[in-house]
Amino acid sequence: MLLEVGHLCQEPALDDLTVRQTGAIAFELTRIVDRRIAEHQDAVFGELGTMTKGELDRLQVVEVAAET
Repeated sequence: MLLEVGHLCQEPALDDLTVRQTGAIAFELTRIVDRRIAEHQDAVFGELGTMTKGELDRLQVVEVAAET
């Protein structure tokens, strides 16, 4: 709920069209990001496929998730 100097203000109502358009934009952006991730993964996996075990063992370890 929005507050305005001692008064409660009503939040604007959501309209169906705006919600659907926002969802469509979010969905398309997700598709774009997924495609870009896949392209980069393919490039990395292709490069890694040419490396020997010794070369792979010498690569720096990169933390991708915090330890819990």
